[in-house]
Amino acid sequence: MSDMNNTIDFINEVNRQATVDRGFSMLQNSPEVKLRRLNQTKDDAVNTCVQNVLCKLCADSIPPEVNGTPVCPPEDLDHVIADYIQRRTNGQNASFYVKEAIKRNPKATCLKNILESCEKIVDEMYQDKQLHPDSITDDDYDFKVTPEVEDRLAKVIRDNELDDLSDVIRDNVRQGAIGEIEAAKKEKEERDQLERELTQDPSITTESAL
Repeated sequence: MSDMNNTIDFINEVNRQATVDRGFSMLQNSPEVKLRRLNQTKDDAVNTCVQNVLCKLCADSIPPEVNGTPVCPPEDLDHVIADYIQRRTNGQNASFYVKEAIKRNPKATCLKNILESCEKIVDEMYQDKQLHPDSITDDDYDFKVTPEVEDRLAKVIRDNELDDLSDVIRDNVRQGAIGEIEAAKKEKEERDQLERELTQDPSITTESAL
């Protein structure tokens, strides 16, 4: 009798779990839930596109060399930028960073154009899916920067003349780096000169005198 009860309990548990799974699947496949998940995917996609533009600008802004020394951007530049943004925004992302920058400077049309262009790219990519939520599949929740998206983001940079901005930043970086190098070189020369003078001074014979 005990074995029979155990078997019945097992069957009931299997049936209960199957009912739960069917309910969860129906919920996940409802148009409302699909659209909600798709909207989150779109938000993430806009952020990915914004960060892609910022990363491209930073990479283009790094001078190829300073005083004959090659300067290579880090291979994980996108992670460097993401970490920088998170530190500056208390854990937020690139979209938040740009939106806050726009709030601080409403006349920053360049930043507005970047954000709005990225939003337009993503909206157009998912327009048909939003109109027909039944056609949404799990693959649609996985946004990737395709070559087509790369081309459109490159066009955003060109249309907003951000290449010129990169050139200005690059020149400023180069001049700043050269200034630091020259300052460090001058400091080293002065230190070497001071050391030579001290070693040649006969009055300095103890550490306290030095």
